Amino acid sequence: MKQQSHPPKPLQARAKRTERRFLKAFDELLRINGFSATTIDSVAQLSGQTRSAFLKRFGSKQGALEALFAKYCEAASATMRDVVLELENAPSLHPTLVSTSQRYEALLQTHKASNRAMHEHFLKDLEVHELTKGIFRECVEMMKHIQKKFLDDGTYTDKGAWAAAQTLVTINYNYVLEAMPAFPVDYSERHHLIADLLETALRR
Repeated sequence: MKQQSHPPKPLQARAKRTERRFLKAFDELLRINGFSATTIDSVAQLSGQTRSAFLKRFGSKQGALEALFAKYCEAASATMRDVVLELENAPSLHPTLVSTSQRYEALLQTHKASNRAMHEHFLKDLEVHELTKGIFRECVEMMKHIQKKFLDDGTYTDKGAWAAAQTLVTINYNYVLEAMPAFPVDYSERHHLIADLLETALRR
């Protein structure tokens, strides 16, 4: 995807409502049709607004996707900050990793459409968007905090934090997109298994 400059955030209440309506309709249509088959006209129709208003706000369909994906990034960033803040009172490693995996899956379920659409563009252009890179780097930093909290000095490396971040993101993402049919369907079993994998990765 050709990465665009972000449109300025709407300041007036009416502009904010307009953007929310567009993004809500866009998200609904992405869930049903995917990015390629979702048109600006269909988003405008579902939101009860006009094509020209959509283009004025976002510039293009890609611009709207970036705005929608930015909502996911904001939520993911806030969740990871919470995980780090809660480490001070966290009892042990495994429950922390289970909870972290559960939270990440919940984020992906909520923001499934924008994540799938961003992945569509990655497969098409083989180019990772800067928003994706940024949120992944935050995930790595979260994993470094977890290492520091629970593992002894000298028993882990930055490579382990990167591996754990990749494990957390990839497994949960593919499960949410129903691309891992052999993975445990049971919620508790699934996240305990992911926590086991994360712990192994963190100790690299």
